[in-house]
Amino acid sequence: MRSHRSRALSLAVTLALASIAGPLVTAQLAHAEDRRSGESHGFVWMQRNFQKAWNWVTQQERISVLWGSICRFATPVPGGFAAGVGFSIVELRPKPDGHLEIASTINVGNSTHAGLSHGDRVYAAAGYEGLITIDASEPGQMKEIARHRGLGYALSIAMGKGYLYLAFKEHGGLAVYRMREPGPPELVRQIASGESYAQIVVEGDRAYAVGSEKLMIFDLVDPSNPALLGVLDVPYDVRPKPTDPMPRHVAIKGSFAYLSHGARGLLTADVSDPRHPKLVGKWADIDFCDWVAVQGDRAYAASEGTPVRVADVSDPAHPHWIDHLDLAAAPAPPQPALPFADPSLLPFAFGPRGVYALDVRQPGVPPVAYAFQPPPFFHRIKVVGDQAYSTAGAHGLHVFSLADRTKPAEIGVLKTEGLARGLLVVDDELWIGDVLGWLLITRPVEGGLPERIEVADRGGHAWDVAVVGKYVYLANSQVGFGVLKRTSAGFEMLGETFSGGYTLEVAGRGPYAYVGTVGEGVAIFRADEDPPRRVGVLKWATLGPLKIGPVATAITVDGDTLYAGTPQGDVRAFDLAASPTDPPLRWTQHVGGYVYQVTREQDGLWVSTGPAGVAHLDESSSPPTIGRRYETPGWAMSTVRYQDRLLVAAGEAGVVSLPVAP
Repeated sequence: MRSHRSRALSLAVTLALASIAGPLVTAQLAHAEDRRSGESHGFVWMQRNFQKAWNWVTQQERISVLWGSICRFATPVPGGFAAGVGFSIVELRPKPDGHLEIASTINVGNSTHAGLSHGDRVYAAAGYEGLITIDASEPGQMKEIARHRGLGYALSIAMGKGYLYLAFKEHGGLAVYRMREPGPPELVRQIASGESYAQIVVEGDRAYAVGSEKLMIFDLVDPSNPALLGVLDVPYDVRPKPTDPMPRHVAIKGSFAYLSHGARGLLTADVSDPRHPKLVGKWADIDFCDWVAVQGDRAYAASEGTPVRVADVSDPAHPHWIDHLDLAAAPAPPQPALPFADPSLLPFAFGPRGVYALDVRQPGVPPVAYAFQPPPFFHRIKVVGDQAYSTAGAHGLHVFSLADRTKPAEIGVLKTEGLARGLLVVDDELWIGDVLGWLLITRPVEGGLPERIEVADRGGHAWDVAVVGKYVYLANSQVGFGVLKRTSAGFEMLGETFSGGYTLEVAGRGPYAYVGTVGEGVAIFRADEDPPRRVGVLKWATLGPLKIGPVATAITVDGDTLYAGTPQGDVRAFDLAASPTDPPLRWTQHVGGYVYQVTREQDGLWVSTGPAGVAHLDESSSPPTIGRRYETPGWAMSTVRYQDRLLVAAGEAGVVSLPVAP
């Protein structure tokens, strides 16, 4: 059932993690010193520049504009935790109720994928920024000590015997650092293997790395010089889709390794003979797994959209599930909580859902000892009657009363299955697009929360939702778009179509679908054919020196005009009446910021431009002039008119109401 979740979460892997596959290991890593085999491959070059472009598109530290504040690691420091949140490393300290709040922040400038702590030091793997070393000795005053860039994109870090091991995904390889406290770590060795590493862990005299469709085992007898002992390949014939090739996480229990492998679920490998590891099975009843940890006789496995599963691994060869913990329904942290460095406290980051620390002393379901959930980030807004509805990622769909149109008052929150982003009004229904794979159909209720009508499960992750004739299109990241058809029996999933780039937006007119992408501009499909047939593409100048192609971040069709927004702050208007498959460009207007949405109202075009607020375009001239700008307290993501007011989904600032100038 969760096979499509691999595509939903592959955003984090393909773009935020920018994972790629490298050539096979055929020799000892010592023989591969300084070899840069991946450098010559065009695909590697494309992925590297694609990641750089994505960093630029998301405005570096403001990655939350698309996903919310993604939490990727949590590690204890004196008096709290250090955590990777978006493009930053934050210090989390407890409030009296056990929930955590941000005490200090270091902006890294790239995704913070993994981290660990030693005393009052924090070491983080931070993408192209490499290894970040932080002093967390003073509460509320984390300080950066040093950063070391290395072989490419740093994705994981491990510690053992006084050394740090930094694993890279891009050119592939390991960097070995000697820990020196109070000084910064010292680089002692770089090994360019050509492999793509998703995670590395150290247990005793062994290091275990997953990635590039395999598990690799290293000998650390000489901790400064890891030597490859054995490799476990993950064969293609047991993988449901070749688009999800990389194991994501590994945990070691005695002579067994537990591998989280996305759509392949959770796998068990026998590593008692490190030169000849072997796969011994797939766990039953779990078909998607992002994260796994082992503490004592318990294993914990989860993905960003599922509960934490608890397994008994006292007999590692025959593990079995015993219970699960639904974080969305978890009670508030108890008091008093365990000390942060207590070995019975298991901290982990749960993507957009935040940071949780579990008390694993009990044999059953572990209670939450500490919790941090990023604040809501509002994406889309619609008005039905006298109520406004706005999607807010992991925080669901927020409902506001407009009885006082100057101050929207929140009525409540409808929790969605995953991360609510897309939002569409169809007749008397609200359609909510879920980044983790659902399309939720609801009916507005005056004065209350919408009534659930139907859920279309696994239509691709719905960054945006559009109805094109009798079909429903869901923007579905690098896969393109999912196609559904609504019947009397419910929604029928017809398949998925690749759009030529990372897909953000989709709109329709007649038999045509217009798909906004990163890398292809606007791809055009004939939507009344099965499967949809690509019939055209609208391109413009490439994205600066990165040469990845045009980026369309907003797609709106109004009458005979297609509007496309760009991250450079441009709005482009195309004439669909002249040609629906190759429409000529009518005009281009630079509005600044980052164009997230173009909305047609009775008095012109309203453009949500992120950090530049909202711009009003007067189309009485060509190109249209900017009639007025409206500053917003947060990032303007989506805009709608309501009587004499402008309602804006303003990112972290919530839903704001602005007066419209006469």
